[in-house]
Amino acid sequence: MSNQLMSQVEKGSIAEATGIRDGDVLIEMAGVPATQAADLIEIVQRQAPGTWLPLKVKRGGETLELIAKFPARAK
Repeated sequence: MSNQLMSQVEKGSIAEATGIRDGDVLIEMAGVPATQAADLIEIVQRQAPGTWLPLKVKRGGETLELIAKFPARAK
């Protein structure tokens, strides 16, 4: 199993706001190893509005801890 390479980060996305860059390698999401793209999609889809998702990414030789913030729904 492998970690997930972020090949393209969409402008205006939660990923971009989190600080994820093209070429980052997603290692972990909420303490769960990132091994398949389906894992990432499932975890992101389960995130409730207004919650945070801790992530670990590898950028070059450095491991970074980032927090993805899912905006609350407008009332």
